[in-house]
Amino acid sequence: MRGYPYPNELKEKTINLRKRGYSLNEISSQIKIPKTTIHDWVANKIILSERAKTRIKKRIFAGILKANRKKRIKITKPIKWSRGLIRIVSSFLFDGYSKIRGCAYCSRNLSQINLLRKIIYKIFKLTPYFYITKKGILKIEYNSIEFKKYINKKKKELLNYILSAPNEEKRIFLQTFFDDEGCINFNKNSKRVRGYQHSKKILKLVNNLLKDFQIDSYIDKNNTEITISNKDNLKRFQKEINFSPNIFINPNRKNAIRKFKIDKRTILEKAINSYQN
Repeated sequence: MRGYPYPNELKEKTINLRKRGYSLNEISSQIKIPKTTIHDWVANKIILSERAKTRIKKRIFAGILKANRKKRIKITKPIKWSRGLIRIVSSFLFDGYSKIRGCAYCSRNLSQINLLRKIIYKIFKLTPYFYITKKGILKIEYNSIEFKKYINKKKKELLNYILSAPNEEKRIFLQTFFDDEGCINFNKNSKRVRGYQHSKKILKLVNNLLKDFQIDSYIDKNNTEITISNKDNLKRFQKEINFSPNIFINPNRKNAIRKFKIDKRTILEKAINSYQN
């Protein structure tokens, strides 16, 4: 208790343990003194070495994992692929990322966020945390280690499965790719759909899948972008794949040609209609 006259040797032992990187909880458990008293003895009085800081961080991380294991939520883990599951896994593959306690997905379009949220709830019965960043990017986070492990496993499986999947499932994969990674250029010098991706493997996969719908495309020499151009290809892309409804461009970008809100489907329609018959 605070104010109790503990022996000086006990205080010195506490300080030495702290210098070695022991957490307040560990010290309290070992010498049987309240954590508040230990805090008074060591707070702002000890400069920890990098080794001690690393030990404390590892202990904190281990504590988080242990707590998460205790409150881990059991989820349904579909074995068979479906259009909904392909949309979910594709979304996390293109614009998602893993966190310590789960995974997150980002988009500027509320329609994408809402669609993904509804499908995930339907299949997994999970509800996300919702955030808006300072740059106006929308983000949903799922704090479930089981869900994260399952999604990461299915990402790898999807890249192999999708080549032999039914065309309707290939459409979902391609549409998700262009919703997340794609854009439509329409000006005097350019009429083309483009998709950006740092993975050469995924670009080649998209290129092959487009061929199944008789859509020609090419990958740039840097292997970071895939392009669809000319009227026939754009018309087939519009008919077979297209962007999802309400996928809007970002008019606030410095290099944005259009400084007003407009969806990608509309721009694609205008680009196709601009060709002289």
